[in-house]
Order: sequence, then structure tokens, then C-alpha cells
Amino acid sequence: MLDTQKVTDNATRLLKNAFEDSKHDIIEDLRGILRNTTLTFKYISEHSGVGANTISRWENGETKSPQLLKVLAVANVLGYDLMLVKRRTH
Repeated sequence: MLDTQKVTDNATRLLKNAFEDSKHDIIEDLRGILRNTTLTFKYISEHSGVGANTISRWENGETKSPQLLKVLAVANVLGYDLMLVKRRTH
């Protein structure tokens, strides 16, 4: 029988590890998206649950280590999904 809690825990761990490995690239991409969006930080904040000041700090490059769930929430409001892509191995 499938232990769904174990599967969920493993998936969460893998996602967090992948996020840590790619955090710099992800936040740089998000900064570019935030700079080019027509949505206000207030709107993004209200729909994501992430504070407008936090979003502003991301956009200004003041935050180097955003929390995964906050990034996912903001990306969702902006119409983006984060994907896990298998890296090439040598």
C-alpha cells in the first residue's frame, strides 16, 4: 500500500533541495518578472499573501534567500509555475 505521507514528505524534501540549489537563478528570474509586470505589488501581495515590502525587497535585490512557499505564491499570481528539470549528468 502506498504511504502518501511518505511520498509527500519525499517530494517536499526534493523540491526544497532543488530550490536551494537554484535559488539564485530563480530569484533573478523573479526580479525580472517583477520589474516587467503591470501588476502592482499591492495586488500581488493581496493575492499571494506575501507582504508588499517583501516583494519590493526581492525586486530591488535586497533579499537573496526568499522562502520557497512565498516564491511559489508570488509566481502563481504572476502566472508562472516553478518546474523541476533534470540536470544533465556527465
